[in-house]
Amino acid sequence: MSTLTLRLRRTSGRICAGLCLAAWLGPTPPVEAAPPVNPLEPPIFSFDLESPSVGLGYVSAGDLLSLVGDEAATVILAEQLQLYSPADDLDGLSTSHAWLLPGQLFVLLFSVNRASESLVPPDPELITLGLPFNATDQAMRGHAAGDQFMSTVLFTRGGRMERGQRAVNNVLVRNNYDEGGTDFGAVPRVDAYGNPVPNPAPALPHMAPHNPLAEWPLRLLQDNVDATCLFPSNGTGWEIMDVYFTLSAGSPSLYELPGSFSPSGANIFFNPHPAAYAQTGLYAPHGALGLLPEDDIDALLVFDINADGFFNGNDRVIFSLTYESPSLLSIPGASTQGAAADLFIAAPDYPPMLFTPAASLGLTHPADNVDALDLAECVDPYACAADFGIRALKGDLNCDGYVNFGDINPFVLALSNPIQYKNLYPGCFIQNGDINADGSTDFADINPFVAILSGGGH
Repeated sequence: MSTLTLRLRRTSGRICAGLCLAAWLGPTPPVEAAPPVNPLEPPIFSFDLESPSVGLGYVSAGDLLSLVGDEAATVILAEQLQLYSPADDLDGLSTSHAWLLPGQLFVLLFSVNRASESLVPPDPELITLGLPFNATDQAMRGHAAGDQFMSTVLFTRGGRMERGQRAVNNVLVRNNYDEGGTDFGAVPRVDAYGNPVPNPAPALPHMAPHNPLAEWPLRLLQDNVDATCLFPSNGTGWEIMDVYFTLSAGSPSLYELPGSFSPSGANIFFNPHPAAYAQTGLYAPHGALGLLPEDDIDALLVFDINADGFFNGNDRVIFSLTYESPSLLSIPGASTQGAAADLFIAAPDYPPMLFTPAASLGLTHPADNVDALDLAECVDPYACAADFGIRALKGDLNCDGYVNFGDINPFVLALSNPIQYKNLYPGCFIQNGDINADGSTDFADINPFVAILSGGGH
């Protein structure tokens, strides 16, 4: 047994208190990692052409990937989608979502590109719930392009639901790496705090000892998750069927696939069963969506209501466009700045319309760009955030990803001088010290903090 005594004195009108914290130095390892309580099902995803994992030959930008162990691994080869060039870049991915009823509520799941900054600070209510990470926070830590975020507002196929909404923001639901299997196995190998993660596994190409990434520009040291889709599960694994996808403008296979008479990054393709090497067809040419050949769809949600693989009837497509897409200047309601993070909707025989502006996703920077899109059923976004969100570590006051004796001095500082604490630990959240979850970090958290250090609580 070891006794650690911490004293805060009142001198010249300052706060005075005497604390005695007794902590057992036993073999219990420090508390580490905080994956979601009830994580979302793992998605199928892809990395863009500029991703380190692609550039170093680990995967292809046309492959469909899944997390296998700690790594992003190919589950559908690009060739199974009839993408035969290494320069092909799968840029939007969806399944049919025919099951979703017109009034059914959902939250949007999205990823952003490397240039995105957001500028919206984490939601104080979510911080109090132990969910402090959002797109702004993760961009500051240098790996937002490999993450997935969830909206804190609700939607139906008709657009945003206004009644009963709370703060407009987003919350991290899938980290780029190392969150208990709820991640993408992406570079850089860091946790939600941006701390490097030790790698006990054999070196893969993007972890080579000579560190080839040292020659890459810092901006590109992120795998960019540019497509995600929650395909239905059959109980033993995914059923990767009814695959709708787009390719980035410039992909060579645009000149070989159906629709090559007018190749465009805004053409949407359909493959009913890529694992069986089914043929890829054209679901919707850019003109049927009311888009121009020069437009480039960046993120995709398809509602193929009759599931026939053709854009017709009551079908709807929700999508985002790249910065360079000329239609951003002509679609009514598009944001004057940051329209690459706006979401639009198209119906057969109608021009595209604004589905929801970037600001409703908590994205407000002119450089923000929604790069992947999916949805999850939800009737209360804060309850869903509590289930799906990457959690902070209660008691981790130095934000190193662990709760141990290195947190004692920061904890004392958080109690005695919160302003100085924030100055010394600018990337941390003082609410991590709210161990008893009463809404504030104060003396009532001392005993619960000791319990964590002694292995008696989390």
